[in-house]
Amino acid sequence: MGEIVTCIFGGNRSGKTELSRVLAVLYALGGDHPGVRAFLAGNRLPSGLIPKGPGRVYMVALTSNDSIRYHRKRIRSLLPEKGVKWWNFEGRGEARCTIEVPGYRGLAEIYFKSNDQGREGMQGDACRLIVMDEEGSEAVWDECAMRIADPDPYSGAPGKLVLSMTPLKGLTWVYDRYVSTPEEGSRSHWLTATDNPHMDPVFLRKVYRRYGALELAARERGEFVTLEGRVYPLFSRSAHVVRRFDIPAEWPRYRAMDFGVRNPSCVLWGAIGPDDSLYLYREHYRAGWPMSKHADVIKAEETHYSVVCGWADPSARQQILDMRRSHGVSFRPANNSVSLGVSAVKERLALEDDGRPRLFIFDSCINTIKEIENYTLPPDTGNKDPSEKPLKKDDHAMDAMRYLVVGVKRGKLAIG
Repeated sequence: MGEIVTCIFGGNRSGKTELSRVLAVLYALGGDHPGVRAFLAGNRLPSGLIPKGPGRVYMVALTSNDSIRYHRKRIRSLLPEKGVKWWNFEGRGEARCTIEVPGYRGLAEIYFKSNDQGREGMQGDACRLIVMDEEGSEAVWDECAMRIADPDPYSGAPGKLVLSMTPLKGLTWVYDRYVSTPEEGSRSHWLTATDNPHMDPVFLRKVYRRYGALELAARERGEFVTLEGRVYPLFSRSAHVVRRFDIPAEWPRYRAMDFGVRNPSCVLWGAIGPDDSLYLYREHYRAGWPMSKHADVIKAEETHYSVVCGWADPSARQQILDMRRSHGVSFRPANNSVSLGVSAVKERLALEDDGRPRLFIFDSCINTIKEIENYTLPPDTGNKDPSEKPLKKDDHAMDAMRYLVVGVKRGKLAIG
């Protein structure tokens, strides 16, 4: 790692995230720590690979939820048993641990940060190493680069940046800066799941059957590809799917419905947080039910709260009328412009300057997540704006999501 920026691109289950966690621990403890010396010797790595003495390291996830789930517990298992102190280990937001290092008065420090802190959350500290796990905001990345400019107090050398990711967002800023025309002082490495001796190749083959050729190239081999055909290529589970939590009572709530008979009917509920983020927190997804049963589910869900507004397919005028007159559930006709809806959803999926999108989906909404990952365009639409005609297949949650996103935007303007 003689370069300043090291990119580790890899497929799913290739071991890239584990490698990044190990690097964070090694650089925090320092090359002359007994455990680090043993690790380097056991893996036949040069003894001078890691700077001596304790240092400060940032481990940056996309969200604090990802930090809790994927980084903190695993890094804790890699640290010495004694001399370790933690702050906010299981809490949302930033966490920190310090480690005593034999022979030094100073402490090793690992800060657990996330893109949702924005670039301001990366300001202030000089670091020996900053690791970003999965692609986040370019603004946050550039702010991290400012933190490694100061010389290390023990080695005198500047710090380093490491980016580990599976490239599922297409040809983004990472591709432009480190693959297409690599910046000076950067180097990229590719890992595949077949490089990981702990993975069963039979299992991997079964998993990879799910994906088309383009997505397979990214997920299996870490290749950068234009994810042609996906209506929402910006969507990724790491950035947009969050664990279920209790929606605060003061958040305004909304619902949208796509009617079906033989095909599933889908109802989505969403809530707006204080930063204008829309959280899709509940889905109802059933085929073959009469309107009365769907209405019962809606009323049961809304027993302890009320929704500001609900929207449904404007072509289903009779169903909207029946739901109101016969079952006491009201919907307004939604704006069914596909191009407008797709554009509105894309706008919310994009990362803002603080490194966060403005659309999140609870991990319990399994059909919505499945549909958004498989919502595609025909191979050749022949249109200047291909988003006007996605394939009409398995799109019930996608229709409801469009109604909700456009409705909330219009509703906010109307309500003020």
